[in-house]
Amino acid sequence: RYVHVAVPDWAAAAVRAMTLNEQAGRWRQAASSARAAVVVSGGLAELGGDTLREAHEKIGARARVIMDRASELDRSAAE
Repeated sequence: RYVHVAVPDWAAAAVRAMTLNEQAGRWRQAASSARAAVVVSGGLAELGGDTLREAHEKIGARARVIMDRASELDRSAAE
C-alpha cells in the first residue's frame, strides 16, 4: 500500500531533479534523474489511465532530449 501512495511523489521528485539539474547545466545528473523519472512514470502509466500515460509520454520525450544532450557532451569530452 505504501508504494501506491509514494510512487506519485517519487515520480514528481525525479522530474524536479531532472529539470533542476538540466537548468543548472549538470547534464550527467539530469540524465540520471531522467532515467529514474521515465522508469517511475512508466510504472504509474502501467497502472492505467490516460492522464498517467500522457504524463509518461511527456516525461519520456523530455528525458530523451536530456539524455541525448548528456551523451553528446560525454562524446565531446572524450575527443
